[in-house]
Amino acid sequence: MDEFYVYVLFSTDGIPRYVGKGKNARWKRRNRAYNPGLERLIREANGEPPIVIVRNGLLEEDAFSLEMALISAIGRENDGGPLVNMSAGGQGSSGRIQTDATRQLIREKLTGIKWSKGRCKNLSKARKGIPLGPMSCEHRLKISEAHKGKVMPEEQRKRLSATLTGRKTRPCQVETKRKIGAIHLGKPLSQDHRNKLSISHLGHVPSKEARLAMSDAQKRRWARSEGLRESDGRVRREIVV
Repeated sequence: MDEFYVYVLFSTDGIPRYVGKGKNARWKRRNRAYNPGLERLIREANGEPPIVIVRNGLLEEDAFSLEMALISAIGRENDGGPLVNMSAGGQGSSGRIQTDATRQLIREKLTGIKWSKGRCKNLSKARKGIPLGPMSCEHRLKISEAHKGKVMPEEQRKRLSATLTGRKTRPCQVETKRKIGAIHLGKPLSQDHRNKLSISHLGHVPSKEARLAMSDAQKRRWARSEGLRESDGRVRREIVV
């Protein structure tokens, strides 16, 4: 139905400060707590900021297009413009930039909240079949840079350890093992890393299956090394998976 419209809200000195899309009496709403800048603007105008409906009788997709075009033309505060819009318009929150204070507030609200098993199951069911696709090199680099220098708190380490203890994981494919081996080939371990590995294995007794697997792997390495001997009898080292 052609019932949507696009409006512009102005400050008391005539500067356009917000572009919105709506229907019915949405433009009259005064409670805009989701947007601190807009809420402040309405408060400064004593609840009656100047509003102009730019165009009405629009289809929703046409209203979205006009809203985005006006926001782009006038400009948001994040881009040096006067608008307090938190997104670039259209459906969803595309282009929204959260302040550090907002991020901290969200973090505090979510800290300690535990999702029920039913909710986790529903979320898992909803995401099944959604293709995520491989990450681009640029995306991987951004994730890597974001985590550099971060030190996981000891309490978080313990929680992760308790969560993963006893969990059965899928066996790595041969190709995955080769990739892991290639990444770690020639990478020296620090003494601190060696000490941690040693402590983590203290008292650990491998299962019968694990011992057999390690024995078979060692036999394959020995068999492989027989074909890698140099003329002087030394063995040319090579990682074999």
